[in-house]
Amino acid sequence: MQSTAVAKDIPMVATDAKSRILLIDDEQSILRTFRYVLEDVGHRVATASSPEQAEQIVQSDVFDVCFLDLRLGNISGLELLPMLRQYAPWMRVVIVTGHSSIDSALEAMRAGAVDYLVKPCSAEQLRMAANKQIQARRLEQRI
Repeated sequence: MQSTAVAKDIPMVATDAKSRILLIDDEQSILRTFRYVLEDVGHRVATASSPEQAEQIVQSDVFDVCFLDLRLGNISGLELLPMLRQYAPWMRVVIVTGHSSIDSALEAMRAGAVDYLVKPCSAEQLRMAANKQIQARRLEQRI
């Protein structure tokens, strides 16, 4: 029997199971659409429509990937990003925005986001972004 060492603070994701994805957006229609697209291919999805709700969810469950809206009502998703990194440093965060700019993309990457997705995006773009981050997460686990 072969054993693999894994850092204690990084939860494992079974390679044969679909991943856990957290969606954070203040637009219910976006949450609903993204959830259906991702659940349709077998991922387990949780949603949050406010920073407070997101904080509560991320403290109580383990997620591999998070799609975080850049504008969450009165605050920036980038203000929420440090809290997400604190509670789940292994979680790969993708910034999603309908108000894209080079400056916001650079700021997101500097803050710890791993990707940047522009709304509206197709179902295929969303699935590809999720799969890319899930594969990266699994590779990190192996290392």
